[in-house]
Amino acid sequence: MPKIEIFNPLIEESHYKNHDVVGVKLLEQIIIEELTRITEEKEKPAEEIANMMADVVKNTSLDVTVNEKESEDDPIEESEETAAGVQRAARKKKSETSERQEHGFINAVNTAVSQNGVINLVIGSKTLNNVVGAEKYEKATDLKKEPYTDIVIKFKDGSSTNVSAKGEHAPSIAGGGGVALKQMIPDIFKAFLEAAEAYLINNLKVKKGQLDFPEIYGKIAQEKYIDLLKGTEAMGGPVNYLYIGPMDIKVEPLKDNILKISGNLIPIEQFAADNVLYFRSRRRRKDQPFVPGKKDKDGYPLIYGKSPSKGDIGRRIVLYTEKSVPKKGLKITF
Repeated sequence: MPKIEIFNPLIEESHYKNHDVVGVKLLEQIIIEELTRITEEKEKPAEEIANMMADVVKNTSLDVTVNEKESEDDPIEESEETAAGVQRAARKKKSETSERQEHGFINAVNTAVSQNGVINLVIGSKTLNNVVGAEKYEKATDLKKEPYTDIVIKFKDGSSTNVSAKGEHAPSIAGGGGVALKQMIPDIFKAFLEAAEAYLINNLKVKKGQLDFPEIYGKIAQEKYIDLLKGTEAMGGPVNYLYIGPMDIKVEPLKDNILKISGNLIPIEQFAADNVLYFRSRRRRKDQPFVPGKKDKDGYPLIYGKSPSKGDIGRRIVLYTEKSVPKKGLKITF
């Protein structure tokens, strides 16, 4: 199996430097869950499973939070200082593996431009004409989260377009978590959390303090897809395209000013039309108990109480396409 580097920005490099696959105990719970899901794909070749695992790491390693020690009397979903610290540390640690897709893309474009001056970029069925460069999106976001945009493609006329890059097997899309959702669609986000909490109480009869209860997936109204996928300037958007491709970019030789890069470049509007989107409400830690009626500082249901082992509190919200929702995932409408 190919070597897989999994980065946790809170762990020194020496802890994992020479391992083929880093011990699962070092990873945030979301990575554990997704790797478990992937390893159940027994019919797939080992190399394909390895690539799926690498995609999961790329798309989840930056969306972790430090163990936050909030007071239950004043729960908050994110600590700005903590989130900013993770953002800085993650950027420093992740360049070799989790950014190699972006770096490969950017290097391919800029190398072709240096040879030809202006190129036409072809990715899947999409062509972008008069491209003069590409760069990593480096602006800090107002929300202290990883930006929606990964790559900025620049054109001869001085304009540019924002691209969000994902692996071929990445389970989640977009970013920003609950902080972003509260800003973009506060009413719908709150309605989902209230519906999820009510379903756990009324349908599943989950009791206060209970640990063994399922996470909830909620189908999102289609008219909100564009807002969710594009994001806002405060979140490092708006995103115009979603690039879905391999972690290791494949490039055809430059010919007649045309550069062909592997993968697909999908306009956000097309992706929104072709997919069904779900919220996923998930634990930060396995030992978070159910806390019906408990709210965060903005009045949104917490659902998950404080972890006795780590102190984390509240839920983590991820945006999934329907095809990424597990077959046995608990879906609700709201």
